[in-house]
Amino acid sequence: MSSQYHITDNITSILAVLVALAAAMSTQIMVDSFEFTLNNYLNQRLNADIYLRPNQIEKLSTAALEDLPYFEKINPFLVALGQIDNHTASIRSYGDGLEHYDHIGLLNQAPITLAQLTKPNCLINEPAHLKYNYQVGDTVVFRQNNLHYECTISGVYYNYGEQYVQLIMDSKALESSGLRYQQTGFALSLKEVDNINQAIVDLKYRFELSSNEIIQNKQLKTIANKLFSDTFAVTQAINSLMIIIALISIIVNVITMGKHQINRYFLLQALGVSLPQLWIIKMIQRGIMTGLTLIFTLPLGIMLGYILLDFVMPIAFGWSIPMQISWFNISNMMILVVIAALLVAAAPLYSLLKKPVSEGLR
Repeated sequence: MSSQYHITDNITSILAVLVALAAAMSTQIMVDSFEFTLNNYLNQRLNADIYLRPNQIEKLSTAALEDLPYFEKINPFLVALGQIDNHTASIRSYGDGLEHYDHIGLLNQAPITLAQLTKPNCLINEPAHLKYNYQVGDTVVFRQNNLHYECTISGVYYNYGEQYVQLIMDSKALESSGLRYQQTGFALSLKEVDNINQAIVDLKYRFELSSNEIIQNKQLKTIANKLFSDTFAVTQAINSLMIIIALISIIVNVITMGKHQINRYFLLQALGVSLPQLWIIKMIQRGIMTGLTLIFTLPLGIMLGYILLDFVMPIAFGWSIPMQISWFNISNMMILVVIAALLVAAAPLYSLLKKPVSEGLR
């Protein structure tokens, strides 16, 4: 009966640890994958050196910025707001010419062609593709009160910043569309990065811009990474809680089993088994149990992580995120569990030091 109780309790503990660790591992895989994808996305998308967001856009123009000697490329930001099939939508344009769209990445990894951006074509963002099932070749109607504009989807691009429908087209196509649009800023790429401080000084002086209206590349990336950290702070907290639950399951199981087994330890001592030998036996036993649990946890955690990334993310956010497994983080998690299990397993043996064998056998 005692052995049956011991086996049942061990199985319950192993299952609790298995589920908690697999859940923690899957959320860790999700966070690591999103962080890796976000960094790559930011490096591609934020490829300009300086971004201008003036409160009064009429202060600036492409021609006026071209008069300054610092800039190799000037991307104006044009935006038209409206709806597509009753979904909130916008049209974005970053300039006239293919070179202004080298920061846009397509899902099929193919380079963007000018034909994909010019009338009657446009690109659509991934959230609209996944959430609303817009496909390449579909014709969409962008409505703006009594105005409307039709374009054919020529490609789908990555967009981890917006949840609503977003189209991209060449500035000439937008300007000739008849839609109302506004200019919101500029992205400036320097000829020489070392001139960034002087360029900022001249921008402030010539166009009467404040520091808040001029944003450097590294500032935007810092803001984006902080937003990521804040977004996943709750996820990380839940992840830590799951690990704690797994550790508590181990602790409760070992302490409970230790109380039932303590008399056996005294009996083994009476039969001539030394305390160091008992300690080694107990460590091997607990190590094997923990190791087997972790062996089953690894594929289960990876499978749950795959489900989160390939099914939950596209449905919830409209994002496709490739799986990235940080073996360093997972190894640290497993090492922590093994150390905790071994330390707790040694705790019941401590009572053997405080009682003589004769007293323990009573």
